[in-house]
Amino acid sequence: LAIALVLFTCAQAHSHLTRPLQHRGGRSAFYQAKATNILRGGMVIHSLSDMRNDDDGKMPSGAMDGPIDGEKLPKSFMGIYHEKQIGSLCAVHCLNNLIQDALFNEIELAMIGQRLDQAERAALGGAALEAESANVRADGFFSIQVIQEALQSRGLQMLPIDSGDARGVLKDPTKEVAFICNRSEHWFSLRRIGQYWFDLNSMRPQPTLISDTHLAMMLMQHRADGYSVFVVRGRLPAVRLEGDARALA
Repeated sequence: LAIALVLFTCAQAHSHLTRPLQHRGGRSAFYQAKATNILRGGMVIHSLSDMRNDDDGKMPSGAMDGPIDGEKLPKSFMGIYHEKQIGSLCAVHCLNNLIQDALFNEIELAMIGQRLDQAERAALGGAALEAESANVRADGFFSIQVIQEALQSRGLQMLPIDSGDARGVLKDPTKEVAFICNRSEHWFSLRRIGQYWFDLNSMRPQPTLISDTHLAMMLMQHRADGYSVFVVRGRLPAVRLEGDARALA
């Protein structure tokens, strides 16, 4: 599998992943000091409007290989689960590609977003944070908090690589199990399967094999380019392919 993927993707070896947007939070000091601490233990909450304000709206070159029709393309590539893009459901694809199964859907994520909206309004004494939802959009795009909550419901943690708890990740990212990246309102995941790392971007027609050396360089370049990069920690579900030593040789 590894050799086949190297040959299959060698022409893309130096292409960049879809760049994630920066997220700096645009709420009031009261919101950050009170509601944020209540809801996230001190972690800044970012609404969809915050993300739009911070995003430059540019899809970087190399982010996609061409038009992708996720409704027609297969979801399996040589034993690797890989959903392709459908509409604006990249958060759903990102999570399922990370988990390696069709575990999440837009309805479940929308329900998480609604619960977060209610909790945030309650923390502000019932005042509406903004006219539209702060966590889910009608076209299927979801906030950072929704993805974090979805992962937490499966015993997984998503941490910004610049946070104190993730200090030192970039020194040897191969020790981790997965990363999530975001920019231009597009989410995608990188995951280790067996001893190999794969780019599972739903905007690409197939997974891309990433060498250990290239993983470290890629993440550092992403940070320099303004990517939002998160490390995912916890026990990911086993992948059937990992039980076939010959397939991953």
